[in-house]
Amino acid sequence: MGKWMLGGVFVLFGIFFTYAIINSARRQNDAARRFRPVEAYVVASRVARSSSGSGASRTTSYRPEITYRYTVDGREYTSRTYQFMGVGQGSQAAATGIVSRYPVGGKVTAYYDPRRPSVAILDPTPVDVTAIYIGAAVVWVVVGGLVGFFMLRGSRRRSGSNSPRTVRDASTSGNPYATLTDEDFTGNPRRPTPVGDR
Repeated sequence: MGKWMLGGVFVLFGIFFTYAIINSARRQNDAARRFRPVEAYVVASRVARSSSGSGASRTTSYRPEITYRYTVDGREYTSRTYQFMGVGQGSQAAATGIVSRYPVGGKVTAYYDPRRPSVAILDPTPVDVTAIYIGAAVVWVVVGGLVGFFMLRGSRRRSGSNSPRTVRDASTSGNPYATLTDEDFTGNPRRPTPVGDR
């Protein structure tokens, strides 16, 4: 039962993670289609670092963190979003390369949502959603198959360990093929049953 619950939690987490990726791709493509360009100024630019785990399993990831300001209809806004898909996250070299293109005080072009001017990004490059769907489907087929295989294997092992054992005991009977089963060890001795009499 515990393994099935663990498998269910794993599946739910995977669904949430897949949804987050697909939703980010949808937002990125929506920005490429609808967002409008606006002049912006970089007020902060750095590589942010975050770590997770401990000891030998400790991992560190990097991401570009660029703060910029822009004005729409006389109102000033501030944003830190580079791209909805999180490009440049993970590798220090990739994050550093992006940050180097946006020095503090520099003038850049940002893209804002005309429906919600407070939402803006720096890179509106569209992504291939079809490839994301195919990739997610392949991953789920492989992962789902592995989880199902190991769960089925574990249930078969448990059922095999609970089946009655058969023990040969030729010393209690003249028949060398007499056998004893688990039921003979309940405290109530039973005479062995010759194989030929079954």
